[in-house]
Order: sequence, then C-alpha cells, then structure tokens
Amino acid sequence: TSRLASVRLLGKSCPRFSNEDTIVHLCVHATSHCWSELELISSLSGVLMHQEINWDLLWQRSCELHCRRIVLLGLFLCSELYEIDIDPVMMQRVKQDNSIQRLGKKIIQQLDDCRMDSTSQNFSRRFSLLHIAIRDSWVDKLRYGLRLSFRPTFSEFEWLFLPGWLTFGYSLLRPVRLVWLFVKRLFVIIKSMWRNRLSIWKNISSRSWKNEFLSSVLTLPFHR
Repeated sequence: TSRLASVRLLGKSCPRFSNEDTIVHLCVHATSHCWSELELISSLSGVLMHQEINWDLLWQRSCELHCRRIVLLGLFLCSELYEIDIDPVMMQRVKQDNSIQRLGKKIIQQLDDCRMDSTSQNFSRRFSLLHIAIRDSWVDKLRYGLRLSFRPTFSEFEWLFLPGWLTFGYSLLRPVRLVWLFVKRLFVIIKSMWRNRLSIWKNISSRSWKNEFLSSVLTLPFHR
C-alpha cells in the first residue's frame, strides 16, 4: 500500500510524504548539515507537534533505511529544545544510547555558541565526524566512508579532464585526490606544530588538543 498522504493546495489534492517519512527525511537532511541551524530542528518539531505520528511505523521505516540513530538524535534534540512529548518507547531507546545524548548535547552547545557569536564556524560545511559517528553499525560507517571516498564530485571533474570513454576513471581519481589533500593538510598541521612546539609540548597530554588535531586532519573537503 502507498504511504503517500495528500494535502489540499489551491483547491486541489496534492500528494505528499506520510508524516513518518517526512520525519525520516527531515532528520536525514538535518544530519547532512550537522544540525547547524535551529530552523532544522524547528521544522522537525513542527511535524511532531501538529501531526499524528505512528511511532511503530516510524521505527520500522528507520530500521529499513538504516537511520535509526539519526532519527533518535532528531527526537532527542526536539525533546531538549522544545520540550515536545516523544513516545516513551522511542525516548527509552534514546536513553539506552549514551552516544546519541552526547552528540545531541554537543550540537545544542554549538548552536548556543553560534547564537552568541554570529561569526562562529563550529560546524563543518562539508565533512564532519558526526556523519560517521551517527551511523547505525560499523557496516554502515564503512559503507558511508567508501561512498565518500569513491563517488566523484565536481572537484574531480575540475581537477582533471578525462574523455568520455574514461569517465569511470573519476571514481579512481577521487581517492588519489583525497590522499593528496590529506598529505597537504597534514604537512600544514605539522609545520604549524613545529613552529609552536613549545606550547604544544605543554599541552600534549590534553584530550581536547588530541581531539582538535584529529578533527583537523580528518576534516577534508569530501563534498566539494
């Protein structure tokens, strides 16, 4: 049976996503943007507040699409920021996954930092470790990483022109370009570390410094 619903628009009945599919879509879309704007959470909250939700169907769709944790993160953010009543079973699933709560609180803190400082650039606009951390399983994480590593973007087409009969080569060219960018980024970081080696040795054991270093190395322009 079709999951499409309908809405009246200018006197005509127009098809739309079901409420459950809309929630999944909003959560996946917001995660792709690292939940970097409050509007992303507000849109999801509006659906949760004003539409009737079949929670069992929502969970079924989330499982089918391998985005259970993505949806749970969205529900957690709406519950924390807008105090929306979420299905107890769904909230219990959130509470059983400490990493979701940790990611959610970090997102809320970064939203608050951006509110206090309009020039803040806390969110990656291209690639974030959140995109991997939020995946349901290690298989999903690996699949996502491989897709990022081998799916060509416009940058590959701009980097090197290949004739039509060699178009498949862009999939092989992408990991080469990413390795090159990784080496360049690593060289810049090491050079900066060497210049500031005195202050680095004082903070070498700092966990926050290690996380910043790892994030700097891994944050490559995957989506360019």
